[in-house]
Amino acid sequence: NKIIRYIYDLFIVSLVAQIGTTPLSIYFFHQFPTYFLISNFLTVPVSGIVLYIAFAFFALYPIPYLSELLTIIMKFSVRFMNYSVKMIEELPGSVIEKIWISDASFILIYVLIIATTCFIILKRTKYVFISLTVILILISIECHEKYTQNKQNVLIIYNNYKEPLISFISNNKHYYYSGSDSISEYCIKQLKNVSGKYGTSDPEA
Repeated sequence: NKIIRYIYDLFIVSLVAQIGTTPLSIYFFHQFPTYFLISNFLTVPVSGIVLYIAFAFFALYPIPYLSELLTIIMKFSVRFMNYSVKMIEELPGSVIEKIWISDASFILIYVLIIATTCFIILKRTKYVFISLTVILILISIECHEKYTQNKQNVLIIYNNYKEPLISFISNNKHYYYSGSDSISEYCIKQLKNVSGKYGTSDPEA
């Protein structure tokens, strides 16, 4: 069935794309989108339409009325895609935040993805052994980080000239001091990043 086949292909493309980009999303942005399948089911077809319309626009640019019609259709498609993504983003629980992984974990996750993919394609047991070994190493790293977080004592002095800011981390607690009664959004973001990096509770004044 062509419809079922199209849905299946779209599901596979969305899943593979998300698996490939999830480590990057977690490592750089420290978050994971939970509704990625829903958003991809909308954005992938619409982005394809936008791409075809853009090619048609450049090819048919000399034709006045047709190029204007293509421009209107392209604008509508882009707005629909952005609106759909925004609506999905505003759903409750759409993003899991404050996920931090180390450099070693980031590399090992991609090794795990590659090894698992090789096993699915080549059906060789050595890739299962590699995958299980990587999982064991990742669990060991996570346990070591949790143990370290329960023993940590860190003093951080931020390089803020206009707004002095100091953090003191004791075990899983994060305390901060600022010379101002109210701190800026930039400083709040800095404090939250430090809390996520060291695995502490929310910063307290």
